[in-house]
Amino acid sequence: MSLADFQAAFRQRLLAGDSNHDGKISQAELAAAREALGSGRAGKRDPSRLFKRIDADGDGALGPAEIDRISARRFARLDANHDGRVTSAERGAARGAARGKGLGMARRGGGMGEPGD
Repeated sequence: MSLADFQAAFRQRLLAGDSNHDGKISQAELAAAREALGSGRAGKRDPSRLFKRIDADGDGALGPAEIDRISARRFARLDANHDGRVTSAERGAARGAARGKGLGMARRGGGMGEPGD
């Protein structure tokens, strides 16, 4: 999966929680989406602190550019051989590593985990 495909899938998955359909996701919408999806990491971090850190422009919502920035960082962590593509094997290795650390992305569909799962 290329970075562009990864970002599109991640954006679509995250914006599925955009309940007011403004093209952004607020902290409340993100919390509701994580709860609905049963994110394994929900409750392990202070969501308001995390949200403030990723809300680059401080407007109280994550727009497409902010979402793409988050997904690009995730993509870079997953792309173990740095070839510009994330394979099923690389996603599997990341899930295995997360499982060993007890992180939520180890579960299939674990909230805001990895696209393509």
